[in-house]
Amino acid sequence: MKIIIIGAGIGGLSTYLSLKKHLAGLPSGPVTIKLVESHKSPAQQARFVGGGLGLGPNGLRAISSFSPAAVRFIQRHGFPVTEMSFCNAEGKLLTKVRLDSQEKHGFKTLMLPRALVLQALLQDVDFGAIHWATTVLRVRECGSQVAVDYVDGTTETADLVIGADGVRSVVKKSMFGGRYEPSYSGLVSTGGFIDLERLPRSFQDKLTTDGIVITFGHKGFLGYSMASPPFNPASSNAEVSPPLMQWWTIYESPEAPTRKETATVLESQLQSRYGSWKTLSDNPDCEADSTFSSIIRLGCQPGHESSPPSLAQPPPYSMFPNIVTTSDPFIIPLFHAPRLPRWSNSKSCGTRGRIVLIGDAAHNTSQFAGQPYAIEDAVVYAMFLRHYLSQEILTGSSSAFSKAAKAYEDTRKPHVHRISHHVKQTGGMMETSRFGGMVRDFAIKRLLPRIPQSATDRLFGYDPEAEYPPDVPAFGQRLIAMIILYDIPSTLPHIAWSFNTWKTRFTLNYKSLPYRTEWVEYPDIESHCKSLSILPTEKQDDGSDYYTLPAIWDTTTGAKISDSYSILQYLETTYPDRPTLFPDNTKGLHLAFQSGIKHTGIGALWPFILPAVCKILNPPSQQYFHRTRSEWYGKPLETIVPEGEERTKEWAKFKASLDILSEWYGHTDEAGPFLMGQKLGWGDVVVASLIMWMKVPWENSDEWREISSSNGGRWAKLLDSMEPYAGVK
Repeated sequence: MKIIIIGAGIGGLSTYLSLKKHLAGLPSGPVTIKLVESHKSPAQQARFVGGGLGLGPNGLRAISSFSPAAVRFIQRHGFPVTEMSFCNAEGKLLTKVRLDSQEKHGFKTLMLPRALVLQALLQDVDFGAIHWATTVLRVRECGSQVAVDYVDGTTETADLVIGADGVRSVVKKSMFGGRYEPSYSGLVSTGGFIDLERLPRSFQDKLTTDGIVITFGHKGFLGYSMASPPFNPASSNAEVSPPLMQWWTIYESPEAPTRKETATVLESQLQSRYGSWKTLSDNPDCEADSTFSSIIRLGCQPGHESSPPSLAQPPPYSMFPNIVTTSDPFIIPLFHAPRLPRWSNSKSCGTRGRIVLIGDAAHNTSQFAGQPYAIEDAVVYAMFLRHYLSQEILTGSSSAFSKAAKAYEDTRKPHVHRISHHVKQTGGMMETSRFGGMVRDFAIKRLLPRIPQSATDRLFGYDPEAEYPPDVPAFGQRLIAMIILYDIPSTLPHIAWSFNTWKTRFTLNYKSLPYRTEWVEYPDIESHCKSLSILPTEKQDDGSDYYTLPAIWDTTTGAKISDSYSILQYLETTYPDRPTLFPDNTKGLHLAFQSGIKHTGIGALWPFILPAVCKILNPPSQQYFHRTRSEWYGKPLETIVPEGEERTKEWAKFKASLDILSEWYGHTDEAGPFLMGQKLGWGDVVVASLIMWMKVPWENSDEWREISSSNGGRWAKLLDSMEPYAGVK
């Protein structure tokens, strides 16, 4: 099967990665996915063009479903915000709104340059998959396939073409013959980035704690926030850019500006609108004191340029130089696109559903709502396509593309249209009379705080992997998710910690098997397993059944299994098309290695780590864990940590066990980070899970600092190598 994605922006890259994940291992044969982008490669540009972006928990959740590594990159480079401040033009605070996204939704809202999201996604794209500087002329149905005509006169065909080419989409224009074209809205979006150090110190200090600040006046609004983590002199993370702030506004203009409009013209326009406004850090009694004027002046200056890298061959995307710098301000006319009757083609039965639109090509919600909803589109469509292609293989039908397209539309349209309706209702941010501005300020000050935080749950809590086609029965959600992993929660949201459940999580991620996590507190494990007819893991000394996690429920086959190794055996047998953890028929060697770990003296770790684990558990599990482990040791759990000379002796035993493991690994250091060089195996999963069990409760402790630096930093490096398989879904 050949798929062409037109557009390699955030939506196109997300579609590529989602399809790559969900279509892997289909019995129908290999899948080739090609991206076509009209812009030049980042390796051939001095800098990326693009403004700032607010990425909410829903966007991060969607990205984590196909690239946990991209999420971690974004989190390292973005600025987490916990509240939004609303002010008036006199520099007075109207109200603050708290964003409790981390506690409720598992991710914080992040502010960062759009280009960094692109960079994060590019690192997981196969090099050569993107054809840069390639412009599409039209897309047309051609027999049972789709033809793509390029402006250079060439044509190629594909089984599926996905238009991720924005609000002025060529694919959409081809589908509808030029109908439903966007029209200029009368609004212009502009903004950019400024080195934080170029702004007044009082403003810098406040900005790093204020989150997002949006100021309103009768001539519109202007927002600003940090766009990167504040500078930390003690940080060893060389990847993090110098601190940037981002600013943005939308203003009315009767005519759409051209690309040739100069920064000088823009500065004059913005100074007349906002130049006299005050920030929270300005002196309201001093007319000359206006940080807004400085923001506009600095923001409209030419950015720092650098020459494109001179390379005989472009490097892999992960080796691109930092593509975000302060730059010329972006000036983007905003367009309204009519609501489309459908997001896929429907002319002929042979190609129905083989041309699909996502993101702004289907709905230009993100231009006004500020969220890349194309990411959610990509995950839902890829998931549905795999489902219907799998059904096609079983039933012999030939309607997978049309069914997937219809299910995607029927599922996504209601959600996207609700967002569009909400944006239109709350769009009173542009010019108004002074009286109208007073009314707006009053509404913000008095009414906004009364809106419950749950009002954003539908937006921020959206989980694309929990969607299922309308024609699938109520159990369809589990059919799509395929596997449910039962794990033990903690007070650390969306973070897994358990040694044994990490073994299964790493395994599922490595095999790219769709799954989701259900969290079960310690006291509920036995009753939960019994209710699902999951067998006990083992027998206790008194002969009674003992139930532990992990456990899985494969809703495709109905299998329900506990114990990490038993789960591995099941997955190896049931999904032989997925990567094995016993490469080159080394099952016996990996099991011998696992057994050998127990005899290294690693057990000396337990009295040190168990009390730390207890502290991160939720109250029900904490009470259970404290009681049962105290019974194991015959004394209160908090007293089992050795002290004095005994501590030194037992910690040395534990460190000696790491030395033994390091010596075993050292025999293949030249070949790669794993026991078998570049080939990941079960033994590596066991060790990485053990190290992860130490890292989570000890991450900011002296213990973890010592462990992570031990043996030449081997264990921290091992976790880095396991990062692609460390997602929590």
